[in-house]
Amino acid sequence: VGDIESLPYIESVRQLIYELGEENAMVIHLTLIPYLSAAGELKTKPTQHSVKTLMESVIKADVLVCRTEHKLSDDLRKKLALFCNVKPEAVIQSIDVDTIYDVPLKMLEEGLDRVGLDQLKMTAKSELNLDHWKSFLEKYKNPKRKVKIGLVGKYVELQDSYKSILEAIIHAGAINEAEVEVVSIHSEFLNHINAQEQLKELHGLIVAPGFGGRGIEGKIDAISYVREKNIPFFGICLGMQLLCDTTEEGEVNGLGIIPGKVVRFSNKVKVPQMGWNTISNLQSPLFKQIKEDNFMYLVHSFYVPLCDATIAQSDYDGAYSVALQKDNFYGVQFHPEKSSKAGSQLLQNFLAL
Repeated sequence: VGDIESLPYIESVRQLIYELGEENAMVIHLTLIPYLSAAGELKTKPTQHSVKTLMESVIKADVLVCRTEHKLSDDLRKKLALFCNVKPEAVIQSIDVDTIYDVPLKMLEEGLDRVGLDQLKMTAKSELNLDHWKSFLEKYKNPKRKVKIGLVGKYVELQDSYKSILEAIIHAGAINEAEVEVVSIHSEFLNHINAQEQLKELHGLIVAPGFGGRGIEGKIDAISYVREKNIPFFGICLGMQLLCDTTEEGEVNGLGIIPGKVVRFSNKVKVPQMGWNTISNLQSPLFKQIKEDNFMYLVHSFYVPLCDATIAQSDYDGAYSVALQKDNFYGVQFHPEKSSKAGSQLLQNFLAL
């Protein structure tokens, strides 16, 4: 609230409440309660001003979720409720925790679920069961082993570029009761000379997707090294295509680990193929517990024709490979980190192989 970038979003919220009606909408305002160490107290004034600024856009906060380093006292909660015009039970403490995955349990302790149901005049159909979440959290916090996975890409200096991949790897590791240390490696600064120094301690390597020729040589050198050292490999999109001999996409040839040529879709179909498509003919432990005709998310203009190394296929302008395998080298054309439960299961399977 207060940033010019957020104004369109805030206006859309106002219009949505107007169209749905106040009884069918709820505004949760996330705010910070700063702690002044010199005074030894939490300050509510920034939150009061934030709520006031929000009301200038004709939006009233129904719930306050208060980020804080220290517990909120009952008096402070009552003060926030009074001056921000919310119910006392709608002042929700969001105290700092060890991991973001603790937050849902903390929100449950604070009663955010009950406040939401009351606000929307809804009743719960059954008791809330978070056993699965608690089991995940227990495994995440108490791993039985540690693995080091390299992630090679050309945007690793931008923290959020591969956020979905990083989080998906961490989730897959927790399910396998393993702590995954992800080592980000910039493909532009990787070559056959320094590959050993950067990759020698890895238990597995993932080559991230990417477009254009920049950084491809580094990715190829990384794949070559782990191939020579028999380190498991997982390529996503371009990372898979580099396993083949040649490609129509650019001047750089692949590694030829899997014979074949990467070709462009014909003009009969929309290029790039972007969106969800089913996969079938699953033929590898990589697809354990993944059913035929599951949907996976794809973004690509080039594809690998069906071949002896194909372990899964899809159909778009004809059948083509969406997954390849050669020994402990795996590649997928789709984005597992964006492919919901099936994609998560696939990454779990890779870490377990």
